[in-house]
Amino acid sequence: MKNVVILFIIILHIFPSTTMAQEGYNRLVVDGKTWKGMELGISPDKQFIYDLFLSGDTTINGKEYLKCYIIQERGAQGYVVPKCSRALREEDRKVYGIGIGNDKEYLLYDFNVQVGDSLYCGVNESGEPIIIEGKLDEEQEERVQLIVLKEIENKTSSEGVDLRCYHFTMLTRERMADGSVIEQEGQSNIWAEGVGSINDYPLNSWHMENVSSFGYWLQQCYDNQHILYVSPSNIQTISVMKSTSDNLYDLQGRQMRHAPAKGVYIQNGKKFIVR
Repeated sequence: MKNVVILFIIILHIFPSTTMAQEGYNRLVVDGKTWKGMELGISPDKQFIYDLFLSGDTTINGKEYLKCYIIQERGAQGYVVPKCSRALREEDRKVYGIGIGNDKEYLLYDFNVQVGDSLYCGVNESGEPIIIEGKLDEEQEERVQLIVLKEIENKTSSEGVDLRCYHFTMLTRERMADGSVIEQEGQSNIWAEGVGSINDYPLNSWHMENVSSFGYWLQQCYDNQHILYVSPSNIQTISVMKSTSDNLYDLQGRQMRHAPAKGVYIQNGKKFIVR
């Protein structure tokens, strides 16, 4: 009888752990998380590369955050050395941000959403896209964007990492003369657990094309050199390289003379990590 009780206790401890493993939630806010992409302007000469990464913790208002750095090539406004302008934290599948030197936190992502749920989106004082928490009145609703979750899709990355992708559609609303409101589906957006937005700037909860002269293209996202996401165009480039030679390439598709002393390189279509 004693052995049965012990076995039952062990099962109780194992079962929750197994359930959590099956859920396989990928955290976004992880030290070493890195995003690489491009900023695309309205003309061909306005195309710039950006690097975004999380490194080092900090405490703001008694809460623990990771500092978020950016390097970008946007002309005179670019940062050739890493600049830290915000910090991120994650709790209960929600990703929060806060500007360095500010005391007001904002919500970037809520990965608790279910199919059919809707979220109100707007911008904070710094013009950054955020999710608006709490109930809005009719006047406030007309000034923000509404996104609706249409589908949750399970995908596997090139390195076998399971990622949930959340497919959203933006609803545009127009109030008619009689007071009625017409809603129409507009742009789509995709969130990926552990990555963020994959068809926009990674920390944009919703498309900013209506209020920004720049569009964004996420090329890669990796967690301490463990690749989570590579854009389809990058995959195609790697495939072409594989069929032509045994040369070495970096993740941007540039040919390398030698394998790096530390980092990631590609040879014959395979990724190699030197630690």
